[in-house]
Amino acid sequence: MKLFLSSTSEALPLLKKRLPKNGKGVKVLFSENAANPIPGNHFWVKNDKKAFEKMGCKVIEIDLRNISKSEFVKLLNTSNVIHFCGGSAAYLMSLLQNKSFNTPISKMVKAGKLIYSGTSAGSMIATDNLKLITFDEDEKEFIKQMKNHSGLGLANFLLIPHCNQPEFIEYAKSIVGHLPKNLEPLVLISDQEAVWVVDGKFEIIS
Repeated sequence: MKLFLSSTSEALPLLKKRLPKNGKGVKVLFSENAANPIPGNHFWVKNDKKAFEKMGCKVIEIDLRNISKSEFVKLLNTSNVIHFCGGSAAYLMSLLQNKSFNTPISKMVKAGKLIYSGTSAGSMIATDNLKLITFDEDEKEFIKQMKNHSGLGLANFLLIPHCNQPEFIEYAKSIVGHLPKNLEPLVLISDQEAVWVVDGKFEIIS
């Protein structure tokens, strides 16, 4: 099982040497759905895509809202990496749960058949649960759409991205402030760092 969890595209080049053939010809199943509920220019999605293309990867864009489970599983079976961009973690997880896409993703990643990659919200959903984001006012609308507070169950720690960005300080404080009631390991990463997980063992790389 391999996971690459980062905050932004700034860290994605760190994935290159961890991919087969340094990424050349690697098929990346690419979802920007976490950004769907956010208005404006989704520049971070474009940056993620460019980062993979620069590695020589073949990016296969999918919209989870408009694809059947059988089509999705077929794409999983023919891809090397699945990548989720940033945006709303609760919205993205609710979409995966309600379409029943979460189980095949978890099974394939755990079996070592697929590398999991995420930036920001895409990284956060890889963990066992999303309890702490329930305290985020911006996520409450989408938390109601989730079947439960479970994440993909690929990492046994919680993750806070963008810890070096001033605009995310209040967000991080709101989550950390609830840790005494939800004691679980917590990893914080900057925009230049990533968590690389191999078979349950992780390291922070930069």
